[in-house]
Amino acid sequence: MTSQTIKGYNEYNLQTIQLLSEFKSHLKASSKTLITIKNYLSDIRHFLGWVISNEAQTDEQEPNLINHFTPTTPSEYKNYLIANETPVSTINRRFTTVRLFLYWMYKQNLINQDLSVDLSNIYPDRPVKKASTKEIIASLMSEYEETIDENLKQTTATDLADFFEFIDENKA
Repeated sequence: MTSQTIKGYNEYNLQTIQLLSEFKSHLKASSKTLITIKNYLSDIRHFLGWVISNEAQTDEQEPNLINHFTPTTPSEYKNYLIANETPVSTINRRFTTVRLFLYWMYKQNLINQDLSVDLSNIYPDRPVKKASTKEIIASLMSEYEETIDENLKQTTATDLADFFEFIDENKA
């Protein structure tokens, strides 16, 4: 292990301790019980540990932990928990805590957008509503609404409809 790695690890530790301390003060001011605070801090330590380890897998050497919170952080964390077969009840409990933490970070101006809105609980027993072909095409087309001309929109919509029809007809 290089001294730079150890130095980075220590910097992350200090930042994590500071964030946890400030968040703990917020929780106490919000009249949370001691057991709730203990559980929330445990979930946040897990989340921050994941953020740090996720950063270690990239080529970036960003020393500021806060800069690793991006719009994709909530969905990446969600995918990580699901891929590691974390029980649904644990995932949802952690999401509740992480949403509160991300919202607090936003309100403290530590991050510049509210990332908590992108982290929703999972419900594996609920049937997933499958989007219709028309909904999928409309969604795809709306992304490019202003950048393509009307003729190309119509041609693309027709091609997409043909593609989805082909897929539906050839399902096993």
